[in-house]
Order: sequence, then structure tokens, then C-alpha cells
Amino acid sequence: MEFARRDSQNDFGIDPLTGALLPTKFNEILAREIMFSKRANTAISVVTISISKNAQENFKKFSHEKDFLIDEFMVQLVFELRKILRKTDCICRINVTGLWLLITNPPSSTRLLEVDQNVLINRVKVLAYQVLTKYFANFSSASELASISASSLLIEQVVYSGEEYLEYLARIDRSFFLN
Repeated sequence: MEFARRDSQNDFGIDPLTGALLPTKFNEILAREIMFSKRANTAISVVTISISKNAQENFKKFSHEKDFLIDEFMVQLVFELRKILRKTDCICRINVTGLWLLITNPPSSTRLLEVDQNVLINRVKVLAYQVLTKYFANFSSASELASISASSLLIEQVVYSGEEYLEYLARIDRSFFLN
């Protein structure tokens, strides 16, 4: 029965561990948002978050089951991100060590489109580092905790600039997978 439940969740495009979207569902939503953005002149960005190689080594120090610790961290990160993201935004677990966030801005004639989006993206960055630091505090001494820095998470914003869906997706992929 457990396997049947997991398969049905995957059918709906949800990662059973974190509750984040799977890449296929995320890509469907991204394609739809790009079409909407072109019609309504709205701003969208994808924020990529990945655990650096250095931080992955830190996870390895604390347990021979590094993947379990990374999974646990990702669950906590998704949980905390959901608290600050809006209903129009979404989270995707792209692989074991990374997330993509689709950040949208609804159209408005009374304010600059970029303001709310950039404020939210800065909050995402701060929150991601807070979750990582808090997570490592459970395992680390003060000296080990000091080695965990801003470089432990690789966070990039890829702003949509009007190109076609596949071109934008290729830019996101380059930003995420080449780091």
C-alpha cells in the first residue's frame, strides 16, 4: 500500500519527502507562467538553491548517511520557505541537493513590478542561510559552525527576460548545474 501511495503522489508531480513539486510539474507551471507573463507584462524569476560541495562534505562529517541528513535539511528548508512564499509562488525539488523556486509578481499599475519580488527573494536567501545554520547547530561545535558560511548554499536568481520557454529553462539549468 505504501508504494501505491507514493506512486499516486508522483502522478500528481509532488515529491513525497518534501512535498515540493517534481521537475515535470514545475516545468508545466513555468511554461504557463511564461505565457501569462508575456500577455500581462508581469515579472517572474526562478531562484535556484543548491548545497555546495563544501557543505555536502560537512553533512558527511556528521553521519555516514549523508543523504539522510541532506533529505532532512531539505524537508526543513521547504517547510520554512512555504511560510514566506505566496500562493502564486512554487517550490520544486530539482534533485537531492537542490530546489528551484518560481517567484511571480501579479500585474499592477501602481507600483514597480520588481519591488515585491526582490524583497521576497532577499527573504528567501536570508531564510535559507538561517535554516542551514540552525540545522548544523544541532551537530556542530562553535568552531565547526563558524566554518559554515554563505558559500555553503549556492543561491542564484534567474530573471525572465522575455525569451521563449526552452531558452529560459536552459539559462536556469546553466545557472544551477554549472555551479
